[in-house]
Amino acid sequence: MKKDKYNISIAGCGKVAHLHARAILNIQGARLAGVWSRSEESAARFASQYNTKAYSGIKEMVHKNHTDLVIVCTPHPFHRQPATEAAAAGANVLVEKPLAADLGDCDAIIKACRENGVKLGVISQRRWYSPVLRVRKAIDEGKI
Repeated sequence: MKKDKYNISIAGCGKVAHLHARAILNIQGARLAGVWSRSEESAARFASQYNTKAYSGIKEMVHKNHTDLVIVCTPHPFHRQPATEAAAAGANVLVEKPLAADLGDCDAIIKACRENGVKLGVISQRRWYSPVLRVRKAIDEGKI
């Protein structure tokens, strides 16, 4: 069912989160619904800058603002917590690359999304660059 407005929240307030916030503000039919950070002060500053609400917990953020998607922008060693909590709360999850810092965290994120019936995506903005396509072709052809 297509919605008129999608609520998107951000977990993590570092450099890349600002790119996502600005993009969300420019997408018709999207709303920057909230932000969470491991630092409540950082979340408050970010929320003030982008005219949204800061939350102290992922579950609260997802439930109170009816988040459809949480974009995880924390440093990659800290992707597991916000991704699994967002999935458990019922939000789809988009994670900045890499999915996680270790295989156990990757498995936990994938499992949480599967168990909760939400979509999981990982940002890989360079996948269509020529060098990446050449490497992919070499892999597909068995050269690597």
